[in-house]
Amino acid sequence: MKMRDFDINLLVTLEAIWATRNVSNAAKTLNLAQSTVSAALNRLRQALGAELFTWSGGEMVPTPLAEQIMPDVAHLLNGVRTVLTKSLGQVDTVERRLVIATADFVVALLGGSLLMRAAKEAPQLSFDFVGMRPKFINRTTRPDIDLFVFPAKALRTSGMEQVSLYRDSYVCITSGDELK
Repeated sequence: MKMRDFDINLLVTLEAIWATRNVSNAAKTLNLAQSTVSAALNRLRQALGAELFTWSGGEMVPTPLAEQIMPDVAHLLNGVRTVLTKSLGQVDTVERRLVIATADFVVALLGGSLLMRAAKEAPQLSFDFVGMRPKFINRTTRPDIDLFVFPAKALRTSGMEQVSLYRDSYVCITSGDELK
C-alpha cells in the first residue's frame, strides 16, 4: 500500500482501541458510532494484512504486531498533533530557528525589539541574522533564508513579496571644520 492511499484516521482509531481495549469505549472516546470504529479497525487490518487485537472475554488484547507498532503510531500521532497545534496560531509553542538576511544597521534598529517580543510571545523561537549580499538575494540561491529585511530599492526584488516596515532618513553629522 502506498502512503498516499493510507487513511491516517485509522491510526487514531487504533490508538483509541489500544487505550480503551474496547471498540465501544473507543467509539465513545472518538465520538463515533461503534460500527464506524469496527469498520475502521477492519480497514486497518486489511491495510496492514494482519490482526491487531484478539478478543479475550470483554477486552481486546493487542497482538504482538500491535505491541510492536504502537510506540511508532503514538510518536507519529503526537507529531501530527504538534503540527496542527502550531498551525492554529499558537506561537508560544513554535520551536523554530528563523534566518533573517539583513544589514548590520537594520539589526541594530529592529533586532532588540524583535528579540524581546519573541521572548514574550514565542519563547521557543530563535533567530540567526546573516549579512545581506546582492548575489544571495533570492530563495533559490539561499533556501535557508526565511526573511530578507533591507532598505527599499537597495536590491532588485522582482517576484518577491514586499512590505514596508519603517521609514528612515539618513543624516550626516560632521564638525564645522570638516566642511571647509
